[in-house]
Amino acid sequence: MIIDRKLKNRIESHFYNNQKERARLDELKAGIAESQDYSFPQAMSKNRETPDPTARKAIIIEEETKELAGWVKLVDYVVKKFAGTLYEEFIAMVYTEKLPRLRVQYNLCISYTTYYEKREDIILYAALKACEFGLISV
Repeated sequence: MIIDRKLKNRIESHFYNNQKERARLDELKAGIAESQDYSFPQAMSKNRETPDPTARKAIIIEEETKELAGWVKLVDYVVKKFAGTLYEEFIAMVYTEKLPRLRVQYNLCISYTTYYEKREDIILYAALKACEFGLISV
């Protein structure tokens, strides 16, 4: 595979933990929305100042949840890309249901080699899209 192991593991961890990341993202957004602190983080530029507290909250939510939201969006995008194919079933079994390799092979009637080829195809596509979304850089 042309992707190093560290990046591969990072991408796969987002697939494996997608439901937890979704819940965490919703928690973060709700926590920021409920907070009474309308001040901007120090890093924000002055041209983004606005007197509207709702707009300020929206900007803060956007800034603080940008990366996590990007990974959740990426996983959704990859799943939609492979919808209606064997890859969709593969993703569901491996990353959502977390079935062991042999069970996935048996359920999909695929070989050991095909299992790893499908896995690498998914990771490669996700890595390319992650670059496009600005989540990773090469």
